[in-house]
Amino acid sequence: MIKGKLTTRIGALASAFALVAGAQLATATPASAAFDGNCGSGELCLFFNVSYSGGMADFGGNISNYTSYNFYGTVHNLNDNSASGKNYSSFQDVHMHEHANYGGSGLEFNPNQWRSNLGASWTNRGSSHRW
Repeated sequence: MIKGKLTTRIGALASAFALVAGAQLATATPASAAFDGNCGSGELCLFFNVSYSGGMADFGGNISNYTSYNFYGTVHNLNDNSASGKNYSSFQDVHMHEHANYGGSGLEFNPNQWRSNLGASWTNRGSSHRW
């Protein structure tokens, strides 16, 4: 009798754990993506030059201050130095801000939006972004 109740409780706990773990996977944000020089699914990719050229920086999560990052494989600092970008998330907007800590004006990248030229008003201006 005790063995049956114990088995039922263990089964219920395992089911609850699986449900919670599954919910966390289903709601995963792009924060799981890596800064690795490859523009992949769920990432914001910023480029040093227009037309997605020059150095590239790829991020899956919020970055409050670009001064800590260089374009991957270069000596060029990301802060106030991007000229084009791609949002590789199929479901989330990304807002790039002109100041650190998400301050100042913002430029929105819609899901799957590519901007080959950030234009005169945003080229070399971004300092942070958040999803």
